[in-house]
Amino acid sequence: MNIRPLTREDLVGYWHMEDIGRSVRGFVAEKDGEVLGMTGLIYMAHSIIAFAEMKEGGQQYPLSIMRITRMMQGLMRGINAPIFAVADEQYPNSRAFLERVGFEQVAGRQYCFKNGRT
Repeated sequence: MNIRPLTREDLVGYWHMEDIGRSVRGFVAEKDGEVLGMTGLIYMAHSIIAFAEMKEGGQQYPLSIMRITRMMQGLMRGINAPIFAVADEQYPNSRAFLERVGFEQVAGRQYCFKNGRT
């Protein structure tokens, strides 16, 4: 499993969409050139949104998931602003995962990584 920096081309190729028009930073997990998952931050006008996506079968690489999670935590700790995320109902463990990596529930499925700075 190779973990590397996320590019705009990864987003376009993974989600089959046009350029999102925002600044994005993050990481991609790939095996044999195929993107199995990605995580990152989308910088909006007044907020930062965290995201993570994984293709079917990505769960079979738990060590890579933890490695990319630690890399993402390091990226988030360096930001002096709240970072928001939404727990995905399709993944039953998404709430617990967000809390384990440092997010706090704000309301319903909405979470915030405050980083102790706000």
